[in-house]
Amino acid sequence: MKYRTILVLIMSLTFLRCSVYNNMQRNTSQVPNIGSLGKVVHDGLNKEFVKIGEPNLDSRIQLGVRRLPFTKKTYGRFKKYMEAKGEQPTIKFSDSSNTIPFYYQIEILDDVNFTKNLNEDQKLLDYLKLDSKIKVLHEFKCVLDKELDASLKNLNQLFLVEESGLLKLKSSDLKKIDMNQINIFDFDVATICWNENVYGQVEVGLISVEGSCPKNTEKKARKLETKTLLKL
Repeated sequence: MKYRTILVLIMSLTFLRCSVYNNMQRNTSQVPNIGSLGKVVHDGLNKEFVKIGEPNLDSRIQLGVRRLPFTKKTYGRFKKYMEAKGEQPTIKFSDSSNTIPFYYQIEILDDVNFTKNLNEDQKLLDYLKLDSKIKVLHEFKCVLDKELDASLKNLNQLFLVEESGLLKLKSSDLKKIDMNQINIFDFDVATICWNENVYGQVEVGLISVEGSCPKNTEKKARKLETKTLLKL
């Protein structure tokens, strides 16, 4: 009887996975934004973030913004990104030049609030539990057009918000940032780490930019769920 119950549970979760996936695809743009959920695909020396969907946000998430000078390493990544698009770099760089171009690094600062929002969407949680390869787009490096660069140069705060079912960037003066004005040439992801809450329910404990999950958490939610089933 126990094994039959487990089999029915697995079949139910597989059906749920398909329905949640389809819902996520309908309600999101295919342009990846900070906070998007997806998988990292490697093609030789290149990597790509393949977006699957976006979480629902009940509150805004504070982001960090830094305007940084290009180095040989970061410019090399930008050049590779432009060449992959079949275009020439729009920015010239030489470490011997007196004029060094800049790029922006945007990342999630409020990991706690972001995790809280993930846990408030039970259908999304059920989907994420089934695939430990799904990551959170936690940071990206980008080049902006001149107009956007001028407005962000002295920006104090930037937030991730949800509007009309889409994740959007909004500055402290409530101006929206069009993702089409941003050329993302590099990114980093966070791993979803699971634990049990005080009620014994499996939920997201934290998101880890280190790639590994700390003690008392698991990369695979099914490990915790299997332990719960064995206790029944």
